[in-house]
Amino acid sequence: MLRFVLALLCAATCSCALPQPVLAQLGPYNPYAKPMDDAPPVAADGTLHWPVFYRSTKMELKYENLHNLGACLGTNKSVTVPVEKNKLNIDTLPEVSVSGRVVQIGKGSMLLQQADGKIDMIVTHPAGVSRVDVTGDVPAAWLKSGMLVRFLGQVDSHGHGAEPLDAIDVMSTPGDFAPPEVAPGHRQNITAVVKSLRGKTLVVTTLNGTLRKLTFTLSEEAIAHLMTQELEYASLGDELTAKGHLYTVAGAKPDRCVFASDVTVSKHATPTAAAEEVTQTPLSKL
Repeated sequence: MLRFVLALLCAATCSCALPQPVLAQLGPYNPYAKPMDDAPPVAADGTLHWPVFYRSTKMELKYENLHNLGACLGTNKSVTVPVEKNKLNIDTLPEVSVSGRVVQIGKGSMLLQQADGKIDMIVTHPAGVSRVDVTGDVPAAWLKSGMLVRFLGQVDSHGHGAEPLDAIDVMSTPGDFAPPEVAPGHRQNITAVVKSLRGKTLVVTTLNGTLRKLTFTLSEEAIAHLMTQELEYASLGDELTAKGHLYTVAGAKPDRCVFASDVTVSKHATPTAAAEEVTQTPLSKL
């Protein structure tokens, strides 16, 4: 199940010698031709449209190989019917809401453990259009290189902070937003990207202006306030709520997968302790 979801396979194209327009004229059904789907990933009303997934990757690869070898011409219903049934139309699956703790993190997916111990796989849209919110307060020591941050501070002409920072906002990518330039000797809101954090020394790079490299000291109780749409900022032990289409496979581990249109993550105040608690939680082999 995990391998199936993480593969995020779209319909495979046929590698026959004849060009596709000729095949279309001749008429044989090609179960591996890319589906005609011009629907955008997000409809005007905000509804997400999901691409084709496969129930069994093994079956898909088997028949794709037969088709590429010329053994499958698209006319044998004992082949074409199972291939069509192997396609999963996510948009037609029932919608559910689930909540629990993050117990495993992958690229575009994670495992959620509900209060009763049940495990759900959460998968976000491959086009990156799932609506994600990651919020909460964590110790500033959690900051990582590349994060976009904003804080109230003051620097001298060399870019050195005048006083320790005790609060930092972590935000999403700014896009075309150009924040005000940093001017020495003025207390102001500073927007920058984390370059490094070693001990209590925070180095950031501004997005514009002449003062680009700034160095600050963090206070002992410095806090990072998250308000982002970046799912990669989720950590083990965080509380997660997801809404989306539910796909169930009896006997699989996990046996439930939620193709999520909406994901809300609440950061744990002590992420290290939360992660240790999760790793100590006995989970079945997934």
